[in-house]
Formats: sequence, structure tokens, C-alpha cells
Amino acid sequence: MSHQKVLKKFIRSIVGSGAPSTSIFRGFMTDEIPEELRTEKIKRSGETTLTIDGETFQAFNLAYQSLREDTNTEHLRDYEIKRKLWYLLCEVYLEHSHYRNSSFVNSKIAEFLDDVCRTLEEFEVLIGIHNFELAASETAIWDFKLTKFTKTELSQMGLGAGKLMDEFADQPTMIVQAAGNNNSLVAIRARKKAKFNLEVLRTFFPDCRTIP
Repeated sequence: MSHQKVLKKFIRSIVGSGAPSTSIFRGFMTDEIPEELRTEKIKRSGETTLTIDGETFQAFNLAYQSLREDTNTEHLRDYEIKRKLWYLLCEVYLEHSHYRNSSFVNSKIAEFLDDVCRTLEEFEVLIGIHNFELAASETAIWDFKLTKFTKTELSQMGLGAGKLMDEFADQPTMIVQAAGNNNSLVAIRARKKAKFNLEVLRTFFPDCRTIP
């Protein structure tokens, strides 16, 4: 299900359709209404918290899961996604009459997704290879490259002197493509691709340590 459909269901659960609830989903969530959204009436009453349960609580969790599973939101921590959803929930709850208009809902969802989603960046990740030799200075195989870098080249790429420099300088290195907007997750994907590539190479060259 797309983010748009999940978020529309989430908003409908807050606004309500007027029909009696048939949900048997159990659970609830209570949190503070963001201070900048509190009306004068809320401030005077002192009731600054909001509790959701039933279908709204279920829709909140479904929206969170949908966003969390999307690589376009991987730059956000779990609690950051939940805080943004909670903010949206409070906005809808406090101005629910506006959200009976489908065009207003669609515009708000587009604004929300524009805020939480980030276009994936393409990276070239260097993975050092041990017990491997290269006959050529650079070899392109499928969607990755095998090469070596001098200390000067690594320095020009922004790598400072130290242990990491010594590990990569003049050593066989695999360059793999990986996309993402969270550096840690990009590195994990790159390592998985590199591991797969090495397994393929070992299959094609079982008795050879040198790639021509």
C-alpha cells in the first residue's frame, strides 16, 4: 500500500466518518500536544495531552511501519518519524473540519511526505580486499570495479593519514555502487554487494588469486 493511501486512512481515522467503529484492535497512545499547536482554550483548560486508541492507534502504527520500511526515510530515526506523525495527528485533530475536504487532505499529505522523504544519493564505496591480486591497474567487472589507489590519490579523495590510509594504499580495492541517505546503511549495503561479488569471483576463478 502506498504512503498516500496509508496516510489517508490515518487522517480519516482521526476525522471520523460518522459510522460506528467496528475495530477490535486494542492499544492506546498518550502524548503531549505540541506547544505551538495549542489553542487558547487548551491552554486555559490545562488539558495538553491527547490519547488515541482503536482504529486511530492502529492507523498510526500502520503509517509508521509504511514510512519506516521506505529507504527514502532512512535518514530519520524511529522516534523522529513517530514525532512527525504525532504532529500531523494533532494538526488534523485540532482542525478536523478542514480535513473533510479531499483536496486539502491530498495537499497536506504531499507536504508531509515532502518533509519526511529524501531522495536517495548515489555513492561509490571503497571496500578493501585481502588475499587478492590485480594484474591490471583497474578492471571493470559487471557493475563494480577492482583497482588500487596510491596514498596521494587517497589523500586527494579526502582520506587522512593513519591506519585506514595504510590499509587501502596500494592494496586491491573494490568500488561498488550503493544508494541511500544514511551513511551507515549505505556502508552495510555496499559490504553485502562486495561480499556477493567476491563469492561470484571465487566461483569463476576457483584456483586463481590474480584477476587479469
